[in-house]
Amino acid sequence: MRNQEEIPRFSFWLTTLALFSVFFYLFGAVTVPFTASVVFAYVLHPLYKKMLRIFGNETFASFFITFCFVSIFTAFGVIFLPYLELELIKLIKIAPKCITQVVEVSSNIINTIFENWAVPDQANLKQVMINIGGEVTKKLLEFILNLFASGGFIATGAATLVIAPFAIFFLLRDYNKLTSAVQSWVPKSQLASFNEICRRIDEVLSGYLKGQLAVSLLMGSFYTVSLLALKLDAAGFMGCLSGILSFAPTIGAFIGLVIASFLGIVQFGADYQVAIIIVVYFLGQFVEANLLVPNLIGTKVGLHPLWVFFAIYAGVSLYGVIGVIIAVPIAAVVNVSVRFALENFQKSDAYLS
Repeated sequence: MRNQEEIPRFSFWLTTLALFSVFFYLFGAVTVPFTASVVFAYVLHPLYKKMLRIFGNETFASFFITFCFVSIFTAFGVIFLPYLELELIKLIKIAPKCITQVVEVSSNIINTIFENWAVPDQANLKQVMINIGGEVTKKLLEFILNLFASGGFIATGAATLVIAPFAIFFLLRDYNKLTSAVQSWVPKSQLASFNEICRRIDEVLSGYLKGQLAVSLLMGSFYTVSLLALKLDAAGFMGCLSGILSFAPTIGAFIGLVIASFLGIVQFGADYQVAIIIVVYFLGQFVEANLLVPNLIGTKVGLHPLWVFFAIYAGVSLYGVIGVIIAVPIAAVVNVSVRFALENFQKSDAYLS
């Protein structure tokens, strides 16, 4: 009898997962503004509950929280975005010079290596290595610039700015109605399992988002101060970017390291400042991985590094730079759901028999 109950239960969750996967695959970047709004509303919901106790009215409380959030976001944009935009334009303009400089530095390093290394057909081998280095540099820069300066990213960002305030307001105001509606769609036999999954997801996400926000602010400040001390022209931009990219463990630091090193080579040439930039990013990654993440985030996400890399790659493919930010939280939600399904399966007669 129990085996017969497990079949429809498994079919329900498998169908739900398949429908969500197909939906996100078909609509892709269109879902980003709404996904971002859900994340913002989720983070702001504890504040909304406090304001609700003060105002005693859902509409007033929702409007107040949304207004404060938009005001802070707008103030940040007015103060910092023009500067960041100028730095990004500068990065795009110096990209060709950057490639030339990197190839030149690579050539000097290769020539130095080959001075004390006797190999046949040395000239051709040196040229092949130089060509490969130049091509890799070019492709890497193109990837980074396309990631941040593509029309899709700009359009998605603009749509998010327009849609998010309205979506956040309604999500906060109608939170209880929405959760009740979703629960009403779940078959009664699955409701207990659904509530348990939601509880676990809430526990994981709330801890992760709070911890990751603190990590991002600390790492962004660290990189900004360090690069300003080195007098790197784009120190503010790189500090802000590196803080945001810390949402992508290891990969975010690597992208920041590559961009900062390229900018350093263009500004300083093959000098000691570039080596210090590299040291700064390695030190930052060490502090983040061994001190900040264990203490502020801990094991809340519970993802193997390989799954993190896969999630980030999938996020970049679907959503660009925004995918880097939301990849790990979404992967954590999937991880909680899969673990819950496996726990129930391992308790079933189908597994035990």
